Order: sequence, then C-alpha cells, then structure tokens
Amino acid sequence: MSSANPKRNDWHYAGDKMDGTCLYFEFGCSCCPAGSRIFSWMVYYSCPSGALLHIEHLNISRMIYVLVSHLYMDPLVFGDYSRTLRSLIGSRLPRFTAAQTKSVKGSLDFLGLNYYTANYAAHLTSFSNADVNVSYTTDNRANLTTERNGVPIGEKYQKMMYLKSNKLSRLYCTVLQAGSDWLYVYPQGVRLTLLYIKEKYNNPIVYITENGIDEKNNASLTLQQSLTDNFRIMYYQRHLLNVVQAIKEGADVRGFFAWAIMDNFEWDSGYTSRFGLNFVDFANGLKRYPKLSAKWFQNFLKK
Repeated sequence: MSSANPKRNDWHYAGDKMDGTCLYFEFGCSCCPAGSRIFSWMVYYSCPSGALLHIEHLNISRMIYVLVSHLYMDPLVFGDYSRTLRSLIGSRLPRFTAAQTKSVKGSLDFLGLNYYTANYAAHLTSFSNADVNVSYTTDNRANLTTERNGVPIGEKYQKMMYLKSNKLSRLYCTVLQAGSDWLYVYPQGVRLTLLYIKEKYNNPIVYITENGIDEKNNASLTLQQSLTDNFRIMYYQRHLLNVVQAIKEGADVRGFFAWAIMDNFEWDSGYTSRFGLNFVDFANGLKRYPKLSAKWFQNFLKK
C-alpha cells in the first residue's frame, strides 16, 4: 500500500476524495468546438471507498489518463500530450510542432459531455506487447466489466415517490440495466465527472450534450404500456440531482440535453432501441406520442 495520499495534481489522482472512481473518454469529437466527449465513468474493481490505492489501482488510473485527459483534454488545455501517455504509447503517438501547440492550446470553447453509464476497471496483471496486437484498444492496460463479485454496477432497485390523486404513492422500478446491454444506471458518476473536470482542467464551460436511457422496442406492448416509462423519469431525476449538486460545488455547467427528444435510428441498434421522451410509431406513419417522461420533463422545466 502507498504510504501517503496521492496529491490531487498527480497523474495518479483518482477523482473526488479518493472514492475509488475515475474518468474515461470513449472517443474524441473533431466536429464540435468542444473537441472531446465523455462517455462513461470508471470505478475501481477492487479498491474500497476511502482506501489508499495499491499500485495496480494506480495503473488503472494511468489507463484512465491515457484515454482521457492525456489523449484529448491535455492538448486542448495544456498544448501537448503528457509524459505518461508518451511513455505508454511511444512512437505511435505523433508530436506537436511549436505552431501546432500554439494553435491547439487553450482552443477549448466548451466541453461537450455525453454521460450514460459506468464500468468497473481492473488492472491487467500481465501485459506484453508480444502477446497482443497493440492498438488504441489495448493502451488502457485494463479489463472493463459491469459486474463485481457477481453484482452488477449501479443500484438494482430504485424507489421513487410521486403524487397521484393528491396521495403520496411509491413506485418501485427495476433500473439495473437499460435496453442496451452496455448501459447500467450509475447517476453519481455524472457528478464525479463534472467535479473531476472542474479540478483538473481549470473549470471549463460544460454542456451535457447527451444523457438518457433506452428500452428495447417491444411490438407486443400496447400503446399505453409503451408510453409508461417511469424508469426513464427516475433516471433523469437522479442524474439531474447529481448535476445540480456538481453545480453547487462549483462546476460550470451551462446546459443539459436529454437523449433523445423522440425514438430514432440508434447507431448499430437501429429501431430496436428506444431512447425517446416521445414514442414514435414506426409502423403507422411515424406518429408521435408523448411518454410519461416527456410530460415530467415539461412540468420540470415549467417549475
């Protein structure tokens, strides 16, 4: 075990209050001024909350930096890749000219944050360039999983209280996993992500450009059943509460965009996945119907 707490500015710092979580960039976005988008939050597979980090956990944090700040944010904010990143990737990583550094440093107008889910990250106990086809996908030196000791990440059952006919009722929803097999519900991750960005990168302007949960398209459901998406209301409620808390703690969040306003063609899932606040009847002229979540959002924005 380490003999001292890692400093917040060290490359091995693992997030807010050493809580065993860290940040992960899925991909860069060259089509928007922000330059980067964030996809999910990483939780250490075996490091308990509040514990000092073992060297294997420091390596996981190194992996996180490789695919996060060192690869995308560091050039945009500091003008170059980090020494840690260069030591791991070596000659595969290009070098900036002085003119390029001058051009890219400080060019971040805002950061577009896509947040959906979280994963556990476990250190690879052995890694050899001779054993694998080295690429961007292996630079992380980690195994990512959605389960730890057989228990999926996130909370299996959520409880939401709501008013119905002037009586306080309770609704229990299972929101362990969405329609997409990669999307597990971990709302605290969005707060931790925002606070990490605030601290590491001088609190840039952030817009949450995507946040949402889907269900599988089920043609056997009635229209009324398809419009009853209490699990989505709960998802947004808990994520927005975490965004508000991050703002109270100083994060410069300027906007929030739900994904999506209506059901649509979802990447490789096509029309089999529904993320929309509004139901689209693909079989009958694309007629649209507001789900309960759309009505909840409307009331939320009005109030």
